Amino acid sequence: MQSLRYFAVALFCLLIRAISPGSVSAQGSSASTPIDVATAKTEAARATEVTRLARTYSSIVDLKRTGDQPWGIQWRVDFAEPDRFHVRQTSGGQYDEWITIGKDNYRSFGVGWSQGSNEEPDLNRFFGVEKFLHVLATTEPISASESVTPQDRNIILDYRVALGPDFTLLSKGATGPSQITIWINERTYEVVKGDVVVPTSTNGKNSQFTLQQSFTGYGASIRIEAPPMLSAVAQKLPDLKGPEDLAQFIDSYYQHPRPELISRAIELLPTSTDLKVPNAIGPTLAFFTEVFLANPVRLPEWKSVIDKQDARTKSLLTRAVDWVGEGGVLSVDGHSPGVNDLYWGAFFATGKRVFIEQLLDETKYANQLDDKDLWAAGITAKWSLASNARQHPLVRTILESEKANADKPTQDLIADLLTKDPTDYQREMRETAAKQQAAGKWK
Repeated sequence: MQSLRYFAVALFCLLIRAISPGSVSAQGSSASTPIDVATAKTEAARATEVTRLARTYSSIVDLKRTGDQPWGIQWRVDFAEPDRFHVRQTSGGQYDEWITIGKDNYRSFGVGWSQGSNEEPDLNRFFGVEKFLHVLATTEPISASESVTPQDRNIILDYRVALGPDFTLLSKGATGPSQITIWINERTYEVVKGDVVVPTSTNGKNSQFTLQQSFTGYGASIRIEAPPMLSAVAQKLPDLKGPEDLAQFIDSYYQHPRPELISRAIELLPTSTDLKVPNAIGPTLAFFTEVFLANPVRLPEWKSVIDKQDARTKSLLTRAVDWVGEGGVLSVDGHSPGVNDLYWGAFFATGKRVFIEQLLDETKYANQLDDKDLWAAGITAKWSLASNARQHPLVRTILESEKANADKPTQDLIADLLTKDPTDYQREMRETAAKQQAAGKWK
C-alpha cells in the first residue's frame, strides 16, 4: 500500500463532538416536582461510589485563568483503581502525556516514552471525583434545579463556599468564596460534571480560575499498562536490510529518530519505490532535507555517501542539502497538493507540529472554487489530515490541541477532520471536479 506521505498529489491526479454532559442542554426553570436535595446528595454519593466498585472512569478537565495574564490547560484522564492514571495534557499549543502506575511514572512528549520519578502525584489526585463527593457530603447547596437534554436529566446543585484541601491547587490564591456547581444524573445518580469558579488576584488586579470537569465511563473496562520504552521499541524497528524496509523506516522516523541509519537509507534509496513513483519524490526530498537540517554535524558524512550514488539519487539528495542552506521545507512558497506532500515528508522526519499547522492553514482554500489549484491544495490538505489522524496518534493529538485553543469555525473544521471518513473527502473532490468541469469553469 502506498504511503500517505505522498497521497495528496496522487489522489488529486487520480480524482481530477466531544460533548460534555449538559453542555448543550436547556436548563428548565424548575423541575416538574420539588427536588429532594437531601436524597439527591445521599444517592449521588452512594451511586458514584457503587459504580466505582470497578474503580475506573474517564474525565476531561479544563482549567482557565482570566485577567491580565490569561492561560488555559486541558487534561484528558483515564483512571483505574488503585493508582493507575493515563493523562494527556495540552496547553498553549504544547502537549505531552504521562502514565502513572503506583510509584512508577512514564512520560512522553510525542516521541517515545521514558521512565522517571512521579512528578504529578498531587495533580493526579486532583483529577479524582472525590473532591466533589466531599462537597456533597459536607455542604448544603444554595440552590437546586434541573437540566433536561435529549440524552438525560440532571439535577444541578449550586454552592458558594471556601474551598477545602481537596481543591488546594485552585484555592491557594483565592480572594473570597468560590462557586461550585455539581451535575448529578437523575437516572443513575452519578456525578457527571463539576464546575468551580475561584476569584483570585494577580499583581493587585482581579482575576479568576475556572475549572470545568466531566466524568464518564464509571466501571468501564479501562486498562492502563506500562508503555514500551524507547529501547524496547527500537529493537522492533526496521534495521534496513533491504529496500522493503525503507518506507516503514521513513514513516516511523519521527517517533524514534535513528540518524545512525541514514547512510544506509541513502544507499537503499536507488532501489526503493520512493524514487520510482513520481508522486513520492517530493515528500522523500522533504524527509531527507529535514533530517539533514536536524543533524548538521553528520552532514559531511552523509555527503560522502550521496556522492557514491547514481545520478538520479545524487541529484535529489544534493537538492535536499541545498534546501538545508535555505532553511528547509518551511522556506518553500506556494499552495498545491505537491507542497502539502512536502509538509508531510517534513513531518515524518521531525514530528514537528508546525507542519501540521501549515496543512491546517491550507484547508481554508477548499472553498476557493474559482481557482482550481488553490481548491486542490485545500481539499487534499483536509483529506490527508483526516487520513493520517487515523493512523498516527501524534497527528490526532496535535489537531486536538489546536482545537482546544481555536476559534469556533476552526474547532468545527477539526471536529470534522477527526470524525469524518477520509473517503468522504475523496467523494467531495470527485463531485466538485466533475461539477466544475461540466460547467466549463475548469479545464
